[in-house]
Amino acid sequence: MEEKDILHSVDDVIHIVNKCVVNRDFTNMQRDIYKATAPMRNAESADARRWTQVPPKPRGNWREQNAGRPMNGGHMEGQGNAFRGNYRAPRQNEQGAPRPAVRRGPRFESVLFKKSDAGGAKAMFGIGIFGAIVTGSIGLLSFLTGMFFGAAFSALSLVMLVACLAFGFMSAVGSQRMHRMERYEKYRELLEEKQFARVSDLAAAVHLSEKKVRADLKSLSADGYFKQGHFDTLETHFIVSDEMYRMYQATEANAARMRREAAEKEAKENTIPAEVRELLKNGEAYIQRIHEANDKIPDEGISDKLYRMERIVTRIFAEVRKDPSLAGNLNMFMDYYLPTTIKLVEAYESMDQQDIPGENIRSAKAEISDSLDTINDAFEKLLDSFFADTAMDVSTDISVMKTMMKQEGLADDDLSAMRKKKQMQAQIENGPLLKDMEEDIYGLGEKNADGFVSMPLGGEEDF
Repeated sequence: MEEKDILHSVDDVIHIVNKCVVNRDFTNMQRDIYKATAPMRNAESADARRWTQVPPKPRGNWREQNAGRPMNGGHMEGQGNAFRGNYRAPRQNEQGAPRPAVRRGPRFESVLFKKSDAGGAKAMFGIGIFGAIVTGSIGLLSFLTGMFFGAAFSALSLVMLVACLAFGFMSAVGSQRMHRMERYEKYRELLEEKQFARVSDLAAAVHLSEKKVRADLKSLSADGYFKQGHFDTLETHFIVSDEMYRMYQATEANAARMRREAAEKEAKENTIPAEVRELLKNGEAYIQRIHEANDKIPDEGISDKLYRMERIVTRIFAEVRKDPSLAGNLNMFMDYYLPTTIKLVEAYESMDQQDIPGENIRSAKAEISDSLDTINDAFEKLLDSFFADTAMDVSTDISVMKTMMKQEGLADDDLSAMRKKKQMQAQIENGPLLKDMEEDIYGLGEKNADGFVSMPLGGEEDF
């Protein structure tokens, strides 16, 4: 029902009240007011019937109207009716087979979204408007009647005024909820596919500021409309899935780790002298050139040698980055060895691209291939030289430790001697007594008066 129709009904009610007051005849006033407000009731009833009304069946000869059409009367297996204009083609999966339709939209419940309450908000708004009109009209009539017939009607007018205000408040709340559900439906439409969206895009869709949209999203999440709603750290994105939010947290943690490592690297780089930083920069360029040449050369034997070279050179500059004092050992390496090596690799790359290699090309390639082994061995020796001081320090520490352990009687030789000594003491303590040994040895003899054992002597054959 339009607003002008509502105003006409109100004017009719006021006219009826004035007529009754002038004529001082209130017998049929209730009946006349009921008739004047009938269009509003009929409009709400029509809206209710529209949702449940069944379309009328077509009249006439069915067979003539549907000649040549499928025997199901145009009903395409739950996809609508083709002859009434509401047919929807069935959705298909990747293999082309039809797949069942999925009910979506703001009017249905899902794992992530609560069902929209737009219907309840509209009902509240309608009841509020209707109640405000009716109670306001009765209150106005009671007020005018009270002017002529006493305080009873004035009290009734006061009650109707309070009721009118209550219904007006209900209509205002209903209107607010209607607008809120409209915004929720727009939010859900943007969030259903990707499960996240920029707050700025949501604000543009509902024509509100980002600040108000953030507050609106938080309120809807608190009320359960967004069952898994989350904001990102800066509240620039809104996420409606716990799984998507966990992915965001993992990405954010990884990004924070990368930023922390970059900051640590930058802080460490700032402690490296400028000439060493320039040397490291040139070294990275050489490493990149070796890697690019390796990608272009298909020969596996050369590729293995270049892989080995790339690893060795990378380790050399990594050690220089740890200890910038090692940069003084790379003068010849940077001024001659690496540039010459790159020149040889580029020459091999160029000759390897020839369609018809001659004898000179094959000979030069073989010579370069052999030289790469020599170069790699030399580079390994250079890398090993970085650890000469470390090896010497380790050897010195071990020698000093052995000396101290020997002085404390903890060396390997001393420990062995101590173990043997303890074993001998244990054997002596646990061995037989002297008396037992005498009985074992001289068991056949007899002791004389002095305590000595006299052994029986045998014949000459015992000697």
